[in-house]
Amino acid sequence: EVKVGDVLRVNDRESFPADLLLLRASDPSPGQAWVNTKPLDGESDTKLRLAPKLTVSLLSDASPANIVTVLHGSMKCEAPNDKVNDFIG
Repeated sequence: EVKVGDVLRVNDRESFPADLLLLRASDPSPGQAWVNTKPLDGESDTKLRLAPKLTVSLLSDASPANIVTVLHGSMKCEAPNDKVNDFIG
């Protein structure tokens, strides 16, 4: 069960809950991921999602196993909602 505050590793073509914050992505673009939102909005084209530049920088050398040891702090963001193209946080 996924709960608020969990850090998840999502592999290529793996489904995951929609309300996640992208912290980092794999090469070739460590801060970018293409996401299929068809189950949410019915659109079949993929959408580019960008990780915050700060987390990309902080996690550039971190292995998936030690990401939680590199990050310290908190994040404030809006409650889950149906807006797939907007994020406040």
